[in-house]
Amino acid sequence: MKKVVKFGGSSLASAEQFTKVKDIICSDIDRRYVVPSAPGKRFSGDTKVTDMLYTCYAAAEQDEDFSDKLAKIQARYNEIINGLGLTLSLDTQFEEIASKFAAKAGKEYAASRGEYLNGIIMANYLGYEFIDAAEVIRFNHDGSFNAAVTNKIMSKRLEKVERAVIPGFFGAEEDGTIRTFSRGGSDITGSIVARAVNANLYENWTDVSGCMIADPRIIRNPEPITTITYKELRELSYMGASVLHEDAIFPVRQAGIPINIKNTNSPEDKGTMIVEKTCHVPKYTITGIAGKKDFVAINIEKDMMNAEIGFGRKVLEAFEKYGVKDLYAYNGSFDKNLLKELASYRWFDIMKIAAYRQYNDKIPASIECCKTGKMKRNYGVEPMMQLLSGNRRYTEVHNALYDAADELEIMRLLGKTLEEYIVAEI
Repeated sequence: MKKVVKFGGSSLASAEQFTKVKDIICSDIDRRYVVPSAPGKRFSGDTKVTDMLYTCYAAAEQDEDFSDKLAKIQARYNEIINGLGLTLSLDTQFEEIASKFAAKAGKEYAASRGEYLNGIIMANYLGYEFIDAAEVIRFNHDGSFNAAVTNKIMSKRLEKVERAVIPGFFGAEEDGTIRTFSRGGSDITGSIVARAVNANLYENWTDVSGCMIADPRIIRNPEPITTITYKELRELSYMGASVLHEDAIFPVRQAGIPINIKNTNSPEDKGTMIVEKTCHVPKYTITGIAGKKDFVAINIEKDMMNAEIGFGRKVLEAFEKYGVKDLYAYNGSFDKNLLKELASYRWFDIMKIAAYRQYNDKIPASIECCKTGKMKRNYGVEPMMQLLSGNRRYTEVHNALYDAADELEIMRLLGKTLEEYIVAEI
């Protein structure tokens, strides 16, 4: 049996946490491939190593002295090394990082070093082979993940490796340029490794005992979800649940590998099992509840609703009564022309902000635009979500609720105030 285990940043924040992780791995001989994140917060108010690296590189990019900032990062790792009683030294690695930072190696290189260094420590601590993710996870030149090539390289590399540590979150282009997944991308790495070795189970260890039926920050002591399907999890994560990175589902789902969400601090808890299908009879009719801030979905049920002339008008009058008069829509001109009964509303076209270079500073210089500043192609909801979120695997779900959520998310990612949408009024 083969198991791939991924540990999040909170599970690897200190020497004490490393000890817990080793105990978990060694308690099951089937846990053969380990994917570590960068060290997270040791306590409330602490700073994640990845954020420290971003700050350090920002100073380097501005040609400021970043040596003190880098020394503090090295001190974090030395604290772990000394706490574990290892003879390991990362001096050579930090000399290289300093050189690369000075040479402006890029934010993605900077961010990746957290997982890279933690992987070296973990491999040394466990006595496992260390495999640099840059050697086995391939990205295309445009920054998109190359799943087919990665699976081929990874499978071949791990074919004769009994036990290994592969750091999460990053890979590289063919020329060695470091690329990263979006934040939380170590989940994706674990899934990629699981698929490559044809694992029987992918264990994702974090600081919670699986998925809950509601947000524990809002609902006190919510019940755990013992079994959930990939589809159910995707819908929950889309609406705000954040236990597992959404993209981590796809590689293992394709291979039919179940995922088990477990708690590093309570390894005896069963956690949540994520599967393709289940004959399990759920304890609750509703699997779970999730929501996005400042987003409300209103569902109306009524017999013969479509046959009742003026019903939609009555619903909208309720909004008007309470002062809701502004409508924001992507390609809003189309919607406005189609929905004549909404002519009295003020319409704002989100696309007139998102697709124009002068308003959307996230449009790369390489993307061709018209003289007006508008992108010439690929400015629909799906490619725009991919561009703004950095999630190049995002797929649009053509459903009224999801469409509304997508458009709200685009507005959030653009970071504009509602007042700034005056230029997009139709």
